[in-house]
Parts: sequence; C-alpha cells; structure tokens
Amino acid sequence: MSYALNFVSLPSSRSALRPLAQAAAALCLAASLPAQAQQAAPAIPAAEQTMLGVSVTAGRDATTEGSGSYTTGVSNTATKLNLSLRETPQSVSVLTRQQIDDLGITTLDDAVQSITGLVMQKGNFTGDSGSFSARGFPVDNILFDGLPTSLGANGTFNGDNDDLAIYDRIEVVRGATGLMTGSGTPSAAINMVRKRPTATPQASFSASIGSWSNYRLEADAANALNEAKTLRGRIVVTVQDKQDFVDVLHGRNHQLYGIIEADLRPDTTLTLGAHYRKTDNDGVTTGVVT
Repeated sequence: MSYALNFVSLPSSRSALRPLAQAAAALCLAASLPAQAQQAAPAIPAAEQTMLGVSVTAGRDATTEGSGSYTTGVSNTATKLNLSLRETPQSVSVLTRQQIDDLGITTLDDAVQSITGLVMQKGNFTGDSGSFSARGFPVDNILFDGLPTSLGANGTFNGDNDDLAIYDRIEVVRGATGLMTGSGTPSAAINMVRKRPTATPQASFSASIGSWSNYRLEADAANALNEAKTLRGRIVVTVQDKQDFVDVLHGRNHQLYGIIEADLRPDTTLTLGAHYRKTDNDGVTTGVVT
C-alpha cells in the first residue's frame, strides 16, 4: 500500500502561512494511516481450526456370490485388468452364482448351454462329457482362476463334467485370446473362478432328488478364523449318486474343496487351497455302452 503526499503552492502573499499548512496536512495524513491499515488487515480468527484429512476409496468387486446379480462388476479374463464388461475390448459373457442357483445348474455341460455363443455337443465320451465349440471352432482354452490348464484324457477339458458347487462364476471370452492364454483357436476361452473365503459367517446345505435315481447332497461353509478376520477359511463338500436311462450305467461323484486366506499386509494376501474330486462311472467306455 502506498501513499502520496502532495503539496500545493500558494501565492507569495501567503508565504507566511505555508509552513503551518504543510504541518497540518502532514498531521492529517499521519492520523489517517492507522485507520486505513486497520481496514486492510485480514481478520484473525479467535481460534484456528484444522480440518481432519478425508480419505476416499472406491473399488469394483468381481465376486458374484451374494450379489443377487446376473452380471459382475469387473472381469479380468480378457486383459488381466479389472475392467467392467463395457470397458473390456472383447466380447465377454458371465454366468454368475445367482444364475447358477436360479437355473439349478450343477455341471459344466449345463453351464455351457446357458452361455451365449457356446455350443455343447453330447457324445459318447468317458465320464458323460460333452465337447464345446464357439464360432465354428472347438474350445481348447479353459482356465481355473485365470490359469490355463491342459486337455483332458479324451480330448476335451470336460473329461469328468466338472461340478459347479465350488465356483463363484464362469467367465467366457469369445474370440482369440492368445495374448493372455497362449496358443489356441479363435473360438473362446472359459475361465472358471472358484469361491473364496468370507470374513462373515455363512453356511448352506442342500439336498436334491432327480430323475433316474439322481441323489445329490451339497454343504458349503465359510467364516473368519481369528478375531481380527485376517485369517479366513472355506470348505465345500458334494456327494452325488445317480443312475441313467440305460440300466447298466451308474455314476458316483465325490468332491471336497478347501481354501484358506491370510492377510499378511494390507496389500498382500496369501491363499492356500486344495480340491479333491473322485468320479466313478460304471458301464460305459469311449463310444460303446457295455
């Protein structure tokens, strides 16, 4: 802030009053400076207040169990990035846990018939398996939790018609997926994502009876294993015994799945799991009923 002091010249006849007028003007200017400085100075609050920091986090979860939804928040089968289906630059379909339960689907063969763009052909394969195709080519890429696996003994991935009790969802990427899965045909890739432990307790039990003496029991339980909920576990058990429209056919299916997760750090989780499945099919060989 600057101030200017101007002196006005008076006629010579009043030269005697000049020193007195200059002194009066200087006193008036000096008196006005504190008032102007007081008006320009910012107001100082009585007590300073510090606002606490605000942290905002957001994320999209791919898990479909318990969501009641027929879609998923994100999918990473096509790009290994957690992108929504709209953001993914390939054609992707997801069969969620809610759809599997609502449709009563228990096998991979039935799941494939419910997914857009996939074709399942039932044949005389060991284990009552079907063969899959998409866009006119056989499907030879199947993944478990994003990791590719190999062909089954009978030339298909579905040598034992996988049971869906342990899976949260099935993601299908139609078209070539060599960038993420290696060599393959331009048909599709099927990614089967397993269930994970939960921090809150949950348990379910189901029993069913179907045609041709098809009996099935399924139990599923998950919970935190310590008070801090940094250690979590889950176990799934299924037992199935069924006949077929041919008298000599008899299938038995036993499955046990267990998984443990431990939070080592806020950004590091250790996962340990095991899956055991035994399938016995009597009265059938490849191509010939005995």
